[in-house]
Amino acid sequence: MVYAEESSFRDPAGQVIIEGNTYLRQVNPCYFDEYQHIMSSGLYDELADRALLLKHTEIARTSEAIVLEPEQLWFTSYPYEWCFSYLKQAALVTLEANRIALKYGMVLKDASAYNIQWHNGRMALIDTLSFARYQEGQPWMAYRQFIEHFLSPLLLIAYGKGFLHRLPEVLMEGIPADVTAKLLPTRLKLKPSLLMHLYSQTLAKHIKSNRKVSMPRRNLGILLDSLEHLVTGLRYKPKSDWTEYQDADSYSKVAREAKKRIVGSMLAEVPEGSLCDLGANTGEYSRLARDIGYRVLAADKDYDCVESIVRRHPDILTLVVDLCNPSPAIGWANKERRGFLERLKVDTILALALIHHLCIGNNVPVGKVAELLANHCSNLIIEFVPPEDPKAGLLAGNKQFPSYSQHLFEREFGRRFRITQSVDIEGSCRSIYHMLVK
Repeated sequence: MVYAEESSFRDPAGQVIIEGNTYLRQVNPCYFDEYQHIMSSGLYDELADRALLLKHTEIARTSEAIVLEPEQLWFTSYPYEWCFSYLKQAALVTLEANRIALKYGMVLKDASAYNIQWHNGRMALIDTLSFARYQEGQPWMAYRQFIEHFLSPLLLIAYGKGFLHRLPEVLMEGIPADVTAKLLPTRLKLKPSLLMHLYSQTLAKHIKSNRKVSMPRRNLGILLDSLEHLVTGLRYKPKSDWTEYQDADSYSKVAREAKKRIVGSMLAEVPEGSLCDLGANTGEYSRLARDIGYRVLAADKDYDCVESIVRRHPDILTLVVDLCNPSPAIGWANKERRGFLERLKVDTILALALIHHLCIGNNVPVGKVAELLANHCSNLIIEFVPPEDPKAGLLAGNKQFPSYSQHLFEREFGRRFRITQSVDIEGSCRSIYHMLVK
């Protein structure tokens, strides 16, 4: 079965099509000349060799279409699920690809963050059709889009507005420069680089002019250098208490070592494949799964935890995801960008020290947790944290929450899973379960 991927309908140059489980890129006749230049000039070779662009194989060519099979992504993510490091790396990849394109007489015609994906431990451009022939004197047509998709969110996060990382989920076409300017501290209005790139965009928006703008190639290079210098200089320091949680939690050393042995043993018994570590926290068990041989997606709702994992373990795809409010489907007909849960289908889910946060902290009934997890994996390794556990007690306080007990947990999960193993964690009141979806 072959069908068009919903997110690629806007580009007349081509579209993404799906054949079975394989993603292909179709090049339309109107883009044949540009595509040939990309391939014959050396641009594709340099970008691919430097891992800035996904490599592809041409598998079909007719007068109606050229079909490419790119390296396959194992999981698609979106900018509003990225931490600061991912967004910064994606911005720098975009600028570097544009600088290289100029050497071969081309330029990026767009600078969409959605054209970048995590692949093999780093961000890379996935759209081979993003380039256009460069005409001497033309300004960079994607300059404003770069500001709105990359510079604006990076600035907001870098200057203490990290909670706004999901703003692009609402403003899918990017965060306008004037919105960013209003949210940033007043002292930044005199920063020369921001005056040049951000506040000038705000001013230009309110000035009507029919004057044709010309930009010599040398000045375009200076513009790209200036943007790269600005982005490179931006910093973000994780501040969350959760980044230190692993060392300060309720586990004794004995319990922590026992838990690691149990999880490692269960992982070693499950066929290797894709794994999602929900509530990854410091990434300790994501790393354990990776070392065993799994392809790992780590997810946590705490932005700073995700940032910390990415800095320590760049080879693990790590996303900011609140399981109680995951990224929804957005865009045209709510199909252009799929929701996180719609994209999540893995062989194994790790859910360690998570269920009490969902059931006690967020009042989610145990049965609903079981139902959700069963829809997205074949194997489940889950830690049960009983009500008498100190951390569960802190979450409970004096609040009302749905029924929660080990008996209820086994009954509700038993409806959807076959429980194959249950092991108590020495030195704690917690247990680790291995289950198979029925």
